Amino acid sequence: MRPLKHIVLGLLLALVLLFVFPKVTFTEAFIVFLSSFLIEFDHYLEFVYRKKSFSLKKAYQWHVMLEKKTLALSLEKRKRLFLGPNIFHGAEILILFFLAGIFIHSYFYFILIGMTLHLVLDISYIFIKEHQIKRISLIYEFFRPTTWDLIKER
Repeated sequence: MRPLKHIVLGLLLALVLLFVFPKVTFTEAFIVFLSSFLIEFDHYLEFVYRKKSFSLKKAYQWHVMLEKKTLALSLEKRKRLFLGPNIFHGAEILILFFLAGIFIHSYFYFILIGMTLHLVLDISYIFIKEHQIKRISLIYEFFRPTTWDLIKER
């Protein structure tokens, strides 16, 4: 899913939280908003690592190109495609933020809310496009049967 959709839906959720739940502060709602799309930073890190460039514009263009190449593959190949080690896209990171909310500060719960929205949107988008569930777990993604040769295309 493209970043703009995450930004719009993250803003919508933040506004709903702000106006429906009186105890939610502006800062907490803003944290939900930011975390709903800044989770994409791991995609940027992948770009920097693979292409040795820090250009946000080129990173965006590269990921758009990858999405087009991926969607051009047969459904069977897409199902076996490894999307990359995106460290913020999985249940493991959500568990860490939940624990941080318990032991460090309640703001981590609001980061968790934004990241959960993002992952639900990503999982839904992938399910619609590929008829499968991906991005549930980093560990599962790494060890599930994949076509590793397709990684080289990234």
